[in-house]
Amino acid sequence: MIFHMKNRRKKEICFKFLIFVSFFFTIEVVLRLSNPRLFEHQYWVNYPDKYGQMAPDKSFIANLNRRLPYSVQTDDNGFRRDLKVSQKDPNFKILVCGDSLTFGAHLHNSHTYTAILEYLLNENAIKNYKFGVFNTSKPGLTIPDYISYLKEKGLAFKPDLVIVPFFPNDISDLTPEHRRKFSYKAVNIGFLGNVKKQFRRLAIYNIVYSLKSSIQVKKTKKEIKKNKKNVKNKKVSDKIIYDVGSEISKKYYGQYNKYFHEMLDLLKKNNTKVLYVLIPSDKKLDVKLEAPRDFVRKLCIDSATQYVDVFNTFSAVNDPRALFLLPEDRHLSRFGNLLIARDIAKEIFKIAQRDQIW
Repeated sequence: MIFHMKNRRKKEICFKFLIFVSFFFTIEVVLRLSNPRLFEHQYWVNYPDKYGQMAPDKSFIANLNRRLPYSVQTDDNGFRRDLKVSQKDPNFKILVCGDSLTFGAHLHNSHTYTAILEYLLNENAIKNYKFGVFNTSKPGLTIPDYISYLKEKGLAFKPDLVIVPFFPNDISDLTPEHRRKFSYKAVNIGFLGNVKKQFRRLAIYNIVYSLKSSIQVKKTKKEIKKNKKNVKNKKVSDKIIYDVGSEISKKYYGQYNKYFHEMLDLLKKNNTKVLYVLIPSDKKLDVKLEAPRDFVRKLCIDSATQYVDVFNTFSAVNDPRALFLLPEDRHLSRFGNLLIARDIAKEIFKIAQRDQIW
């Protein structure tokens, strides 16, 4: 009697387990078929033997913003590059760090300023000299992440020039909240790292991830509204920097200053050239709102670091809205990327003539 009861209980447990697995499998299949865009973030894979930050040899459509879908392709090293114009075995390798602005969010590969830059350089290069521009940017990163990446694998790629773009939010992105969410993570090696990677491919995980992101976006919007009210009341927020002269702002300016010189020292030790690119914000190109850019420009001047300031080029455009994807999105438009690429190309040719690289 006891033996039969134990067998019956085992069968019940097995039956319930099979129902659970079947239910889980059904949800997984339905989610994968109904919402393939949930899996875009899994392409951000940090392989130990690759120099880029994305999965190599991939091609997919990213449409986190349904109104602005865009195609993304990566090369065999995990860099986002326009494979139609990219050069194999270039004489001069340019590594471009950056966040979503440089990554080219909501733009096809060929419309990013890194792809346009590579095209312009090779169209105007003399003889058979080849330039290669490698986009290693990732949304959410800022200067300490560039340093971590360069130390871990970027400098091992042996670039001849490292381009460091600066956008005003690069200073406010040094806040603890932002750093906890977006900071550069070292390569996960071993069994646990592989388990995490496989787990993140599950549709159920991705739907939870997407819901969590949506909740965070709503929370951030509320915080922004609250902080705007605080600014009107002359209160200082510890999350978003509005007042350049505040103690909070000074704190993060100091941090950026420290990271700035740490990066210069790192590149100098490795005999690698650096070029800073200063990109203005989308706030109607108001000079009063460009204090962070002015701060970094002064750092470049004081340290004799070569830089390109795109502010004047952008200001010359009759309708500044054409430079950005407004009102749908605040990232740069194809036209904005084109203007940045032109300014950088001019500066690189100056470097080429000065250093006689060909």
